[in-house]
Order: sequence, then C-alpha cells, then structure tokens
Amino acid sequence: MRFLVAFFKLPRKIPTLSPMARSAIVQRISRKVNYFMKILGIETSCDDTAVAIYCEKQGLLAHKIHRQIERHNQYGGIVPELASRDHIRLGIHLIDQTLTESGLSPYDLDAVAYTAGPGLMGSLMVGAALGASLAYAWGKPAVAVHHMEGHLLAP
Repeated sequence: MRFLVAFFKLPRKIPTLSPMARSAIVQRISRKVNYFMKILGIETSCDDTAVAIYCEKQGLLAHKIHRQIERHNQYGGIVPELASRDHIRLGIHLIDQTLTESGLSPYDLDAVAYTAGPGLMGSLMVGAALGASLAYAWGKPAVAVHHMEGHLLAP
C-alpha cells in the first residue's frame, strides 16, 4: 500500500478523482504539518478476501484475510460464483474488524483503494462496488488499483 501514498503525491492527475476532489485532498494534507495518510485497501481479485489499513508513517496498522481454499477444494479448483458470494458475505465484516483492530473510524481514513483487475470478473465487481460505495458514503476518494502494479510497487 505504500505505493498508494506515493501515488497521491505525484503531480499528475489521478484518473479516478475529479480535479475538485484532488484539490480537496491536497489542501487537507497540506494544512496538517505532521499528517500521515491512512488508506483502506480491499483486495478481491480471486478467491481470498483481504482488507488492510496502511499508514504512511506507521506502516500496516491492521489487516484481515479470509481464505476460501477449503470451500473450493471439493470442486477441484476455484468456482468464480462461490468466490464472489463469499466476498459479498464477508467484505463488510472484515472491514469492520480491521477498523476496530486499528482503532480508527472511517472518518480517520483518507482514501479507499480496491483491486480493479486483473482477476475474476465477479470478484472484481464485488470489490469495486464495496470500495466505491464505502468511499462515497464516507466522503473519501476511491482509488482503483491494478493488481499486478500493486505487486510490483509494494515493498
């Protein structure tokens, strides 16, 4: 998630944000001298549901992962529909647990990031809908992250 923090500092236009939203983020950050960005990340590209909160200064504050290995083993591989349904069933619960573990509220976060691809279409749609909906409800920017770029840029 460190790359997301660096991504917000880049002087280029962020495609998922309007100029007004980007300006508001920059103003909010620049007003606070010792302020460090906190980002909620949601990963649902395949069969695992993962949620994490990353702070620019402190690193990983909390994370939760739900693995679906046992559920799919009986079929000899991943069943995309079952994976999507598990993301729907567990997404909010994992986010709530992660926020509780970190001691933060949704209003302490600066952005919500979610996996935008590549991956199973149904799983990606669930993660995108969840991330974008929470970002909208909390008044935060939603950031779509390419799954492979995330691996490349993560430490």
